[in-house]
Amino acid sequence: MKKNISVFLIILLFLQLFSPGLISLAASPVKNIDHKLQTKETASMCLREHEGQINFQWPLNKKKVDFVIVQDASGSFKGSIGSVKSALKKIVDQLDPQNDRVMVTSYQDYKGFKGINGQLLNNSGPGVKTILQSGLTHNLGAAKQGIDRINPNSGTPTASGLQFALQQYEREKGADDPNRETIFLLVTDGVANVQTDGYIHKLSNQVSDWSGRAWSSEYAQDYKGALGEVKEKGQNIKNKGYKLVTAFWENKDTLAAADQYYDKYDREVGPYSRNILESMATKPEWFVLSNNIEEFSKKLIETVTQVTKKEKDKMILDIYKNLQVDDVKVSGPNGMTTKPVINNSQITWDLEGQPEGNYTITYKVKETTPQLNEFNVAGGYFISYDEKFEIPIVKAQGNPNASNCSTDITKKVSDSDEKLVEAASLKALDEKFTYDVNFNFGYDVGKNHEIVLQDDLEDILDILDTKLVNKNGDEVAVTPVIDKGKSSVVYKIPQKDGSYDYLAGQQYKLTITAKIKSGTNIEVLKQFISKGGIPNTAQMVLDDKPLESNKVTVTPPIEEPKVKKTVSDSDETDVEKATLLDRKEKFTWNVKYEFGNTPSAYDSIVLQDDLEDILDILDVKVVNKKGEAIKVEPKVDQILKRVTIELPKKDGSYTYLTDEIYTMHITSKIADSASNEEIAKYIAKDGIPNKAELLLDHKPTTSNEVYVKPPTEKPKVNKTVSDQDEKEVEKAILKGKNEEFIWNVDYKFGNNTAKLEKVVLQDDLEDILDILEVKLVDSQGKTIEVTPKIDEKTKRVMIELPKKDNSYAYLAGQTYTMYIKSKITDTASTEEIAKYIANGGIPNKAELLFDNNPTASNEAKVVPPTEKPEVNKTVSDQDEKEVENAILQGKNEEFTWNIDYKFGNDTAKLKKVVLQDDLEDILDILEVKLVDAQGKVIEVTPKVDEKTKQIVIELPKENDSYAYLAGQTYTMYIKSKITDTASTEEITKYVAKGGIPNKAKLVFDNTPTTSNEAKVVPPIGKVELEKVDAKNSDVKLENAVFQILDKDGKEVGIVTTDKNGKAISGPLLFGTYKIKEIKAPNGYMLLRDPIEVEITSKTPIQKIQVANEKSDWNIPETGGIGTTIFYAIGVTLMIIATIVFFRKRKSY
Repeated sequence: MKKNISVFLIILLFLQLFSPGLISLAASPVKNIDHKLQTKETASMCLREHEGQINFQWPLNKKKVDFVIVQDASGSFKGSIGSVKSALKKIVDQLDPQNDRVMVTSYQDYKGFKGINGQLLNNSGPGVKTILQSGLTHNLGAAKQGIDRINPNSGTPTASGLQFALQQYEREKGADDPNRETIFLLVTDGVANVQTDGYIHKLSNQVSDWSGRAWSSEYAQDYKGALGEVKEKGQNIKNKGYKLVTAFWENKDTLAAADQYYDKYDREVGPYSRNILESMATKPEWFVLSNNIEEFSKKLIETVTQVTKKEKDKMILDIYKNLQVDDVKVSGPNGMTTKPVINNSQITWDLEGQPEGNYTITYKVKETTPQLNEFNVAGGYFISYDEKFEIPIVKAQGNPNASNCSTDITKKVSDSDEKLVEAASLKALDEKFTYDVNFNFGYDVGKNHEIVLQDDLEDILDILDTKLVNKNGDEVAVTPVIDKGKSSVVYKIPQKDGSYDYLAGQQYKLTITAKIKSGTNIEVLKQFISKGGIPNTAQMVLDDKPLESNKVTVTPPIEEPKVKKTVSDSDETDVEKATLLDRKEKFTWNVKYEFGNTPSAYDSIVLQDDLEDILDILDVKVVNKKGEAIKVEPKVDQILKRVTIELPKKDGSYTYLTDEIYTMHITSKIADSASNEEIAKYIAKDGIPNKAELLLDHKPTTSNEVYVKPPTEKPKVNKTVSDQDEKEVEKAILKGKNEEFIWNVDYKFGNNTAKLEKVVLQDDLEDILDILEVKLVDSQGKTIEVTPKIDEKTKRVMIELPKKDNSYAYLAGQTYTMYIKSKITDTASTEEIAKYIANGGIPNKAELLFDNNPTASNEAKVVPPTEKPEVNKTVSDQDEKEVENAILQGKNEEFTWNIDYKFGNDTAKLKKVVLQDDLEDILDILEVKLVDAQGKVIEVTPKVDEKTKQIVIELPKENDSYAYLAGQTYTMYIKSKITDTASTEEITKYVAKGGIPNKAKLVFDNTPTTSNEAKVVPPIGKVELEKVDAKNSDVKLENAVFQILDKDGKEVGIVTTDKNGKAISGPLLFGTYKIKEIKAPNGYMLLRDPIEVEITSKTPIQKIQVANEKSDWNIPETGGIGTTIFYAIGVTLMIIATIVFFRKRKSY
């Protein structure tokens, strides 16, 4: 990417490096500069002189620079080194040979190539060359010769070049100098390829690699390793506290050539190299980049020219406005003196080449205009060695006489109780008052030829006295010219010595005492009063040019008659608007008549008040300002509702009413005959209004308007509901889904209806309801003939009531009732209904809209019939289906528990729904399945605890609710069997209980509903034996022993008959058994064959009677030969038979 650094940025860079103070001239601190000011009084008290003095030590700045050039002298610079050398030499030319030093170094060449892991590939190079072209020197010519000696060739060992330059500088710099700044400038045109061991390291094991178009020794060069060393060496320079500038002439045509980095340059090598070089610079903006050698060289020259261009040492001192420079001089070391240049309001002094030492600059300035407030006199700056140093601004205090140094006039007026004001109000027509006129004579008053002080009063005023004094209170010896007819005063001020200079800064005060002329017409005074009073301004006439003062006024004391009205009721006193608490409440109009100070001017004075027709007048009385009753005869017209009182004269005049105040109190109330409709009209007007009048010579003066507001009844809406067995309740519980019910809405309109523009009765029913009928009646039950608007889609009922005589006043005090017959719509799903049940019912509010402002009713509700949850349980085995007790045919027979969960319709508000079944420990759980009423499988994962035999299914919510379960029935099937490890004894325990029991639960928010109990009867039976004599069954045989064998011949029990011949087996699983007699009763023969029996659910108890025959011989008693002989005979016979058998085999 082409990235040309701007000329401005490069200029800024070098300005920062070589002249740090020049970058922020205005921000340089004050250094060893003292600036003082002295103010001197002059003959003129208005315009002063100021003398300033600046002391400073010269020079102010001695910053020195060491400039170290680290020049890339690799082979790629051969064609362009001339431009670079020229640029570097021009840079050197900008330095100060007295203070600055230069060092010139270069680097080039390499030893050879190394491959992967440092494998030596060859030693083809001459070795790295780091050359000190010119040591650290003040001799700028020697430095330029060093630059000329740079001869480009071969590799780019940049890291070694930086390392060498730092080492050389450290060796030659000498002692540290805090006033010296060191700057390293690295100039390169290529990517560093030689590392500090002198070798070019490859990422392959060959010197040249195929770039895709040519063989290149650079293509696989380890540029990251080489640049890493470069960055390290650059950091070493910065760690020393030195500044580092990196300049990269990026010749892309060469660097991206096929035998160089080719396609890798733009892709990776170039960006990486630029990033490293930029990061090495002390500041990012100190990285100079260009891809054109001529442009690169030009920018270096331009930059250095700007940086090293010495602005002349000088001083600039700015004198601020309204000041004139009279003189400036300088004294310096060894008695030297000079005069800086004065150019209007600026003093400049060329300090170039001035000797070191202490200097003092003295300047004098004079004010050109009076200065009332503190102000800036002078400030500026020095330029010393390209750094700017501020000269502190000095200020002068304001001139306390300045306020008197401008020509102006100010005027005030005073009466008996108001002093030096601009507007005075007299207490009486003959009250005296005084005008005070202050004349200020400015500093330039002497230029005038004639000065006249003049005051022209209005001709209705009498001039009683005048006086002119100076600021010390001494009377000025000038005789005024007073014209009584025109009411004017003129003072002609004389000159002194043919001039008015003596008046400059002086102050005269003229006082004129006056009063209103006797006999002045009242109407004339009224005209002045209407304009804000009797006006007056004074003048100072300067050569026929008048300067006028501010205006002051005097207001005559005329008091016009006034009428003010208030009203009082039981809880409000003297208010302009009273609100009655009750329609029959009495109230009083209070009319205050202030007659002013001119009642004698009138021939007739009448007090009058016209009340509204809706009011009754109950009483009238008049009192004076002391509260004493005035004996007058009011005329009360009950038809016109008018109260009139004509006041009498005394001694032929109304003078006795001067400054008097009468108050007329009229007690009133709303007439009983006033209708609600009439009252409503006044409420619409914000009350019953009233104004009183004072008739002066039949000309009315009208009072303010006051109001009595009748008690306002606010509109109310009340709602109830009625069904078949509940009437006008707030919550009705339906018996069935199809039960009809009626919403009853009472609309009380209040009495503030007259001003309404629109009245709407509205009721928005829930979507789940059908609207069957709407009816509107008044308080007497009479039907109001209106056509309701019913929106079956939104379930909105709306009735807009009509106006009568273009008003709703007729509704005042009325109550209408709207009846809305309704029912739950047939299409409403159980889930929809469930949501309303969860919220306590189907809600409804009605609204009364007055001009679209709603008044809402209370909320009434209809509660749909609630279905409670139920759980029913049955069991099915191979031959029995959905029974409460199933009898198994075998221990291994599988069976299924069937649990029907009916959720009811009150599910929407539930937080958790769990189906649960706890089986007995003796059972195995083989399979669990949950289906809906249609047999569709519900996708849930039951939790089966094999240890506790508990099955739990927590049903999920849908749309964060269980409303979807309303009206649903789910069936859980649990396939089970008796566990193989269950012993007969364990199973038998359940037989005693009538079977293996089970109950299921439906848990709503941890509240369980339990099913009925179903049982599985285990396949257990028994055998009951009865042993009898074969010939006489009444003979019961004792001590017969029987062995019970299962179908596999395994003994499962032994029983012995008792004295009653009875023997009962232990519990036996259903199946086929053999009963084998193994010991017969004494004297009886054993049964020859076992008896086979089968125990089933139909024959769980097998009762068998076994008959035994008596033996043909008697069995000896105990102690006789017994059976032993029989055993002996049997054994003998067996031996004989065996011998005969073997002899016969030998004969064969």
